[in-house]
Amino acid sequence: MATNNPHGALYHQIADKLRDDIANGILKPGEKLPTESDIAKEWNTSPAIAAQSLKILIDSGLIISAQTQGHSVRPPQRIVYRPQGEFRKRPLSPEMEAFITQLHEEGREASQMIKMKIVHPSRDVRERLQLAEGVPVVVRMRTRFVDGVAYNTNDSYFPFDLVKDTEIATPASMARGTNAILTELGFEQVRALDEIHVRMPTVEEVERLQLAPGTPVGVHICTGYTKEGRPVRTVVNCLAGDRHIIAYERSKARVGTDVVIRPALESEVDVVASLWEQAGAWLREHGGETGQSQQGSQEDQRGTDITVGECYLVEDDGVPVASITVDAQADSDFWATLGGR
Repeated sequence: MATNNPHGALYHQIADKLRDDIANGILKPGEKLPTESDIAKEWNTSPAIAAQSLKILIDSGLIISAQTQGHSVRPPQRIVYRPQGEFRKRPLSPEMEAFITQLHEEGREASQMIKMKIVHPSRDVRERLQLAEGVPVVVRMRTRFVDGVAYNTNDSYFPFDLVKDTEIATPASMARGTNAILTELGFEQVRALDEIHVRMPTVEEVERLQLAPGTPVGVHICTGYTKEGRPVRTVVNCLAGDRHIIAYERSKARVGTDVVIRPALESEVDVVASLWEQAGAWLREHGGETGQSQQGSQEDQRGTDITVGECYLVEDDGVPVASITVDAQADSDFWATLGGR
């Protein structure tokens, strides 16, 4: 098959065509590829060029090579990564850890290697944990394996002063999980900020995951906050791009029955401001505007409202979901008795 495509060497063009055939199901998992001689004949080129094209697909993890059986399409071996499982309750035994359970159900063998270090974090981690430069953290570094192959890394960072005297600062596996330990310490995480990046791996990530050349990674960074807004844990999950499917499930949020209305604290100015800005954005989108949404952009006014006790937070299961600002016409006795319930 001759081609005049000017956008790449011929062996790249051959590799691209075979890659498309695999992606589109023309070449199915486990199916043998044409031999180097057959590819050379089809493309009117040499077996050496055909071999170069097949090496690209081997390095990309798309095909495997057996000396006596030629080349075949690698069967898919992806696992489903579910970021939304972070705060779900887990059975209190090591065997039932979510990652291992899922793979056992699929008939695959899962394992992990854990290291613990006390380090000075990178700027990215330091900023997410709101730590000053030079403040150490405890990092629990996990590399997870499936059938002996490294699939992802999971590095959890904690402020050193928070966890230095706990199990978190040891390399042992913890059945009840670090979230439960933080809760016991009085630092329950009630919300999290998730970030997902797709990029090429660092040298360290290539080594830990044994990545083939050209394999990208998905990076999921999760920072957990207490109800007071303090970040207490940042997790960096690095996922081999050829071994994962990232799956989110979403449902329409509903206010539960455990709703609390309480006076906002001066330290919660940012929480109140965020709720006001969200309300203002919703109103503007629907053709309305309120004095409260306008106040959301005025720092002095926000602080004054909280200081004099005019602003209340509505919490659903410990998470702020709305704010109420009381004007001069409100029944102060009613709000005084309601606050804190």
